[in-house]
Amino acid sequence: MWAITHASVRGIGHVQSGLPCQDLCLTDWLAPDGWGIVVLCDGAGSASQSELGAQVAANFCKTLLSESAERNGWLSSGALPTLNDWAQ
Repeated sequence: MWAITHASVRGIGHVQSGLPCQDLCLTDWLAPDGWGIVVLCDGAGSASQSELGAQVAANFCKTLLSESAERNGWLSSGALPTLNDWAQ
């Protein structure tokens, strides 16, 4: 049995200046037999509202990866994507 865990923590500089954590990690199980995804986004600390950018990017990537796994049959075949699969 696999477990997925993650944490996003504000850095000292963000705590001292009152800024939110601008990084995001999302996880999801795609299939009960161990197929899962992890998406990590490092917010651009110099940008206004970079925490929102990290959230949008992480959600987009999670959706794209989930849909790609289903559409390309990776889950049903149990085969990992090849380098060519990723390039396409």
